[in-house]
Amino acid sequence: MFLRFAISVFCFFFLTAAILPAQEATVPLPLLHLRPVPMAQLLRDDQVTVISSKSDTGQIKDIFDGNTSTLLRSEQVNPQQTTIQFDGAISVRAMRVIISHHVGRWKVEGLVSPSDADAQTPTKREIVPWTDAGDGQASEIVFSQDVAVSELTLTIKRIGGDNYVHLNEWELLSEVPQPPTSNEPKN
Repeated sequence: MFLRFAISVFCFFFLTAAILPAQEATVPLPLLHLRPVPMAQLLRDDQVTVISSKSDTGQIKDIFDGNTSTLLRSEQVNPQQTTIQFDGAISVRAMRVIISHHVGRWKVEGLVSPSDADAQTPTKREIVPWTDAGDGQASEIVFSQDVAVSELTLTIKRIGGDNYVHLNEWELLSEVPQPPTSNEPKN
């Protein structure tokens, strides 16, 4: 599965690099060692609160289950918003969104640092600008460095068709710590 993921990411970045101008805040995903933030476990353990637009199909847990066949479908709401509130700040290095039955655009806003969350009037900051998403294809963004967040709001806007937004997966990825390497010669 990881190899399939790595190949699809490589193809995505190769194709978009030829079409789109380079984004200053991205790093090629294959160069990083990333793992999904265990959102399903955090939900089960009540360590996060997730709020979403009214839906008529699926449950919130379906967008964090790693299964692209399950989904949360908005009930005639376009755009659809889903907000994750964490008990404390977590580090995020990349995000992946998969929608189906339409093409669309997505963006993420959030409380980026502890100072934002502790402010008397917290303000959300744009973390991911409007990004295109194809039908059934992973749309990904990688940050040049970890982003500490305590709250995230994903907004998905369906382009064309009816007003139902189909969100299959929203995956947050964090960097896996790597053991230090030594440049010293071995005896």
